[in-house]
Amino acid sequence: LMLFLGLLFSDGHIRPRAWIEFSNKNVRLIRKFSRLSNRLFGLKPSISMRENQTSARIFSAILYQYLAICIGFSKKRLPPIVFRVSEEKRRAFIAGLALGDGYSGKVTPNKKEKVTTVYLGENRRLSEELVYLYATLGIRARIKKQKQNFQKRNYSHIFGVSVQQDPKE
Repeated sequence: LMLFLGLLFSDGHIRPRAWIEFSNKNVRLIRKFSRLSNRLFGLKPSISMRENQTSARIFSAILYQYLAICIGFSKKRLPPIVFRVSEEKRRAFIAGLALGDGYSGKVTPNKKEKVTTVYLGENRRLSEELVYLYATLGIRARIKKQKQNFQKRNYSHIFGVSVQQDPKE
């Protein structure tokens, strides 16, 4: 469930018209989301392609209510359940989030440290909650405010949450 929620949180939405959608350029992630949907809820998403994006969409009023009311799913805050589950499940949520939104790169001049950014978005509070979630796992994360380069967005800055990893790991 937590991997499903992490994926949904990264590149998904839930809509009051009782549909749940996950969109990504990576077709393997769409398949993973679809398999999880089927295994967890017995629901098979419909798959569609638009431009360079593939989407998996589930139509279910019951699943919508479960995610919105029971889980507390919102794109403005981390779902409260994330802080109440085991370490293994918190890691699964972060894995789903990183699969959908994350990327890796070397950012130091000597190229010895690797940084993985697991979230980019306009919501600072959400970024702070994610840093706290990492702290509950003993992982140091940081927030970096940067100017956004996306057209058609009505905010000037985004916040990236990153973790640094030792290349020996």
